[in-house]
Formats: sequence, C-alpha cells, structure tokens
Amino acid sequence: MERMLCLLLFIFIPAVLPVTAQSVTLSTEGPFVENSAVSFLCQFTSQWDPRTLRGWIGPGSNTLISNGASTSRNKYSEDISNAAGSHQYSMTIQNYNSGDEGLYQCQYGFFTSNLITVSISNTEVHPVPPPLIDLAIPVAGEAIDLTFYVPGIRPAARVSFNLTTSTQTVIVSDDAIITNVNNADGRTVTSVVKIDVPGRTEVGDILTITVMVGTYIDSRQWTIKGYFTG
Repeated sequence: MERMLCLLLFIFIPAVLPVTAQSVTLSTEGPFVENSAVSFLCQFTSQWDPRTLRGWIGPGSNTLISNGASTSRNKYSEDISNAAGSHQYSMTIQNYNSGDEGLYQCQYGFFTSNLITVSISNTEVHPVPPPLIDLAIPVAGEAIDLTFYVPGIRPAARVSFNLTTSTQTVIVSDDAIITNVNNADGRTVTSVVKIDVPGRTEVGDILTITVMVGTYIDSRQWTIKGYFTG
C-alpha cells in the first residue's frame, strides 16, 4: 500500500518548468529636433498578442496612447505593423516642442519600461529660415568683412569658411569669430558670426561658408563677381 501511494505521488507531482524573465525596454534615438517628428521604440520579450494591454505614458504621467487609441491623432501615433516578428512597436510624436519635454514610458501587459527623460539638454533647435540664404557677398576688389546672425538656436552655431581662387588654390581657410547671446526664452541663443578676410578679392574667387547647429548643416558657395563701379 505504501509503495502504491508513493508511486501515485510521483506520477501526479507536476514538473517545475524554467520561467523566462519578461521585460519591456523603451529606447529612442536623439537628439530631438524641435518642430520635427520624434520616435520611441518599445521592445518586449514576451509573445506578441494584439489583445494585450499596450500603453504610452508621457509627461505628467499622462496616457498618450492606450491600445492604439491616441489622445490626439494629429500628435501621437503608434505603429504595430512589425510587432509580431520583431517584438517591438513604436510611437511617433509630431511637431515636437518644449511642451513635449518630460518623462516617457511604454507598457506591454503587466510590464512597464524604463523611463526616458526628454529635455532641453538633448534637444536641438535649428535656424529658420536658413541663415545663409540672403547673405550679401562683397564684389571683387574688396576685403570680405561679413557679420550675420543665426537666431533662436540650440546648441550654439559653429561656422567655418574658406576662400579659393578660380584655380582652386586655397587663399584662406579658418573658423569664424562667434559671439553667443542668450535669448529671453531661456532655451536658445543667437550666434553673432563675423567673417574677416583681409586683402582684395578677385573676380572668380569662391567663398564657401558652412554653418552647423548640432546635426543641422547649411553650406553655400558664392563666386566673387565683377568690380564695383558705382
């Protein structure tokens, strides 16, 4: 009898299966560019099921998207098209601005991701309009003495320039002199740029100026025209 009882207990005791740890991870690629689209990626280790609760949480612990339902369709959108195969789905914020700064998380099932902080420290504000579009270049026979402004930007501008002859011999290549002034919004600066090339320019000389604000690049070339006769 004791032998049969032991045998029954052995048969009906369930096997202990290994438990795979589940996790949800939030990531994004910076820097964030003001007035552009910003995307976040939510990665999960469990099996994909479209019926599982999904949530996107933004600044102030506010829910931005819940199971695909956006609180503002023109602002927040979700993409789950590759979730089954890639174990990840994404959220895009349109027209990112200072009001979108704060903490972000995503949720899948009972699991909540890490927090990501979006702030002015990882935000770029690019110049509008492009700073070099209306820049007037002196005519031949004059030294180049230019001052222009790159307003309302973050980070401060970096500017380089070079002047070459028509045969591509570099006459001068240097970094511009830049003074940065903090703007009243406390977020951006205005870069005052001065480019000074002493000596006379000749017809056919080519001036190249490049303005860089974070990942933004504006590079333009001007060919020195005929002598001023006025």
